[in-house]
Amino acid sequence: MSNRPGTIAVATMLAALALTGCGKDAGSTGSDADHNGADVKFAQMMIPHHQQAVEMSGLVLKADGVEP
Repeated sequence: MSNRPGTIAVATMLAALALTGCGKDAGSTGSDADHNGADVKFAQMMIPHHQQAVEMSGLVLKADGVEP
């Protein structure tokens, strides 16, 4: 795939966005926020979810007649 660095960048950005919702205090966005088991489970479950999105994007980009 010729756009692999871009794909990795998008996957990393999506993972970072997913993790910003973790923590007990909705108003806290600092690195000192406590994380619980539900936060960890959510982040772990988002990894394969986003990997599937990256794979689907690759299929679309390989299809004929689709503008990059």
